[in-house]
Amino acid sequence: MSLASHLKDAFGAVTFDTASIKRLAKDKTSFGYGIMILALAGVASGLGLLNLWLAVIMPFVAVLLTFIGVGVLHALSLLFGGKGRYRELFHVLSHTAVLNWSLAVPFIGFLFGIIANIWRLIAAVPIIQEVHKLPRDKAVAVVLIPVAIIISLLFIAIYFMLVFGLIFLGASGFLGNLTAANLSG
Repeated sequence: MSLASHLKDAFGAVTFDTASIKRLAKDKTSFGYGIMILALAGVASGLGLLNLWLAVIMPFVAVLLTFIGVGVLHALSLLFGGKGRYRELFHVLSHTAVLNWSLAVPFIGFLFGIIANIWRLIAAVPIIQEVHKLPRDKAVAVVLIPVAIIISLLFIAIYFMLVFGLIFLGASGFLGNLTAANLSG
């Protein structure tokens, strides 16, 4: 398949076209094109933030995080009885990063990126259904379990930052001085 065919199927995959998902999953050249799409998405994120350093480092981060993320989704799919292979899932999910090219738009690209990543999560459901031959409810669970864990960890981290921040402010006397100043004046 050519680059144009891969891009067409990438957009097909994010619009839930099962024929595109099947072609990407089975095509051996999808791996290389998927890496390229991920790397360009990383460059786009750096350019959108007007940061040349990020434009250099983010392609590597995007590829690494996608390898890890696909691994988590693949493992969960297998736990739910999935029949697909890691490589096939990577082929398709890496192509969904084409949506992250919208990050290249300066100043507002991050908003497009948020929408793109939410849509990539939504698109992961039919992709997992097709690649792993799972019913929709199990594919939804495979996608939502890591999302719930990440959100929970973020809330826990924020909680501990607030608690330790208040402890630090109290131990430094800042809160006591602030209260005393308010009471006397």
